[in-house]
Amino acid sequence: MENLTGQFRNTPWDTYEGCDSSLINTSNLIIQNDRISCGVSMLLGAWSGYILPVISILGLISNTFISAVTFVQIKLMPRHMIYMAFIAIMNSITNIIYGWLWLFSAKGLPFITKGEMYFIINNVSPMVCRIHRFIYSSVSTCMCNLLVCAALDRFFCIYFPILFNKLPKYYVWFACGAVYLLSFLMMLPVLFISGWYIVESKIQCSLEPNQYAIRLYHALFSNLGCVQSLILVSINVAFLLRIRKHVKDTATRKMSVTDRRQLHTTVFFLVYSASYTLTSIPQAIAYIIGRYSDIRNALNQSKFAIQIANIFWNLHFTRELFDFFIYFKYFKPFRLVVLDICRPCYKPKMNDTKQKV
Repeated sequence: MENLTGQFRNTPWDTYEGCDSSLINTSNLIIQNDRISCGVSMLLGAWSGYILPVISILGLISNTFISAVTFVQIKLMPRHMIYMAFIAIMNSITNIIYGWLWLFSAKGLPFITKGEMYFIINNVSPMVCRIHRFIYSSVSTCMCNLLVCAALDRFFCIYFPILFNKLPKYYVWFACGAVYLLSFLMMLPVLFISGWYIVESKIQCSLEPNQYAIRLYHALFSNLGCVQSLILVSINVAFLLRIRKHVKDTATRKMSVTDRRQLHTTVFFLVYSASYTLTSIPQAIAYIIGRYSDIRNALNQSKFAIQIANIFWNLHFTRELFDFFIYFKYFKPFRLVVLDICRPCYKPKMNDTKQKV
């Protein structure tokens, strides 16, 4: 099995890249004794193997709970919470497609077993490679596009309130449906040019090496979305300007309930999108450097940059755990529904305490 795996560029020993033979003994690992490369590789392996499974399970539970609560109690939820429910669904799918089927099975599992156990889905067959790359690219792009759509909705609500504040909730369903369709259409080129290609005399699942424009396009729009992240930064600046103006306008008068609610929702989007861009922009930069290094045939630099990008994927999955608490704080209907669901859990304890007294 080791000899067969050695035919591929992605191997179970990638997370020992740059390390010396004292850490792992295999003929398929090129010994480089590069401390930085070794440290980054082992950080990726350790995080993907030991921390990611726990984070991913908690993330799946949290995202499923968020989407289920929102759709079951949809009449109580504000329009913007429905966007968040759709984003939570895509987060869950990304968690499975990329977190479990790639980071854990191809990076984390071989690291904690020293290459004895692993599953590299892209090495199964050219068709599996093509389908997996297309699905993960489409789903991650959709996740980014939904967040931009939600932020733009809020942007239009605060800058053009007469036109957008009274839009019905079913508008969100049409908007999200359009985003789903657009995202999958955006990644169709990935489906057509993905496959097995020979790189440095080894097989690699990748986009066609000579398709430079599509490779750059994929780096800009997929994964955590470089272009989408830059759009979010621009919208964040607009949110900050509006919040500043709002605070100035209400400095001499008491803030109304409507004003407070509008400000609360705007602050939510500012906090949420800012936390997202903290991981998405570094990930996007690392991924673009990796693809650019591929084009220049600097394959060691490319592999190093992609490992950095994968570390930021791990950070992104960790960050997702805080989404629940952000929703809980800034969306009162969501908070009330969650407290109502949790009430049976702590009510008996309160009764027991009263009986003892």
